[in-house]
Amino acid sequence: MNGERNRKKAFSNLKVYLENMIKMTSPDPKDPLLLYTSASQTAVSAVLGLERTVEGQLPVYFVSEALSGSKLFYSIQRLKKSLMRW
Repeated sequence: MNGERNRKKAFSNLKVYLENMIKMTSPDPKDPLLLYTSASQTAVSAVLGLERTVEGQLPVYFVSEALSGSKLFYSIQRLKKSLMRW
């Protein structure tokens, strides 16, 4: 029972850390931004990135959510639309 509580606390701490991470690349206001989305029956994710001549594509921000409960019954189209609200 105590081990399960420790695992849940560790996962919660990791989740807080990941949600508050510093962005991966600082975009220049002139850089066009790219948005990549992905949705499956169990998770949704999105990457905001940019493309630079020398470095190629670079991530600016990443977000992901594992689905549970009633969200497991959403259609893929509904999941992708929900990404746009993040």
